[in-house]
Amino acid sequence: MTRSLKATERLFSIANYISRHPGVTARDLSERYHVSRRSIYRDIQRLEQIGIQVISTDGGYMLIEEPTKFSADLNTEEYLALTFSPLLANREFQRVYHRALDKIFSRIRVNEEALRKMRSLSHKIRIQQGRRGVSDADHLEKVMEALVNNRSIDCVYYVMYRDEISERVIDPYYLVPRLGHLYLIGYCHSRKEIRTFRLNRFKKIELTKRTFTMIKGFDIDEYLDKVWGMFRDEEEETFEIRFSKEVARYIKEVTYETEPTITDLPDGAIHFKVTIRGANEFLRWVRQFGKEAEILAPKKYRDEMLKEIKELEKIYRCDTTCQ
Repeated sequence: MTRSLKATERLFSIANYISRHPGVTARDLSERYHVSRRSIYRDIQRLEQIGIQVISTDGGYMLIEEPTKFSADLNTEEYLALTFSPLLANREFQRVYHRALDKIFSRIRVNEEALRKMRSLSHKIRIQQGRRGVSDADHLEKVMEALVNNRSIDCVYYVMYRDEISERVIDPYYLVPRLGHLYLIGYCHSRKEIRTFRLNRFKKIELTKRTFTMIKGFDIDEYLDKVWGMFRDEEEETFEIRFSKEVARYIKEVTYETEPTITDLPDGAIHFKVTIRGANEFLRWVRQFGKEAEILAPKKYRDEMLKEIKELEKIYRCDTTCQ
């Protein structure tokens, strides 16, 4: 998403630069924008596709007409809708999304048939269909405002594993969609560390007047590295699982956030090895495969699974009258 935005910004920056510097070469543009010449050639083609006519002469590039300049009248809500709409896909965001599109396409020449198809397609894409109530939408709006303005939030949060409500002050760093939910990653003043929060577990969110600066050196990709789901442990664990041939093909077809090493076994089963930070989420994933998944290592989790199986055996050997 960020990469696409940067490419679009570069496209119109190139058009305006050519307008101010007729005769600029592909080599000049390549050096200025730190991309390959092939990327510049593609950008020139894209400019022509949206109606900005560029001609190539012996002296370089020139515009036949001035490029359309965007006025900066998209409000924050509309800009965020353009950015997040494919991920959020709720009706209110879709309305704002189309309003923002109308503002953009009123300022550039676009093939009407292509525009019609794009608008039709935007109604048909629903990447994330989780049910959200009014409070969820309100939380999302406040969180995004806090993200844009680097504002801390006062909140009431439900901690699932402890089954308790806690009041916190959080500096929101990133909003991450994963596994059908939205997660807020930020600095928790109560715990004095960076933590992950699931958006639908917030009971109340209020913006404060306090602004914050992200902790120096924090890297979101490093933070999420080797995390199986979204909640991380500091300690790494290397798991080895034997998946039977009945489920092997399903395991192999998935693209995982943390890449495993998968080895085919002679009987059609696979040996699955992965190093992660977050054993509980990984084990919940493994359990869904039942007898088709055997934990080989670490031994402590193999023993834990054996204990769980014995407890299940007691439950299922007892008839429905057992207490």
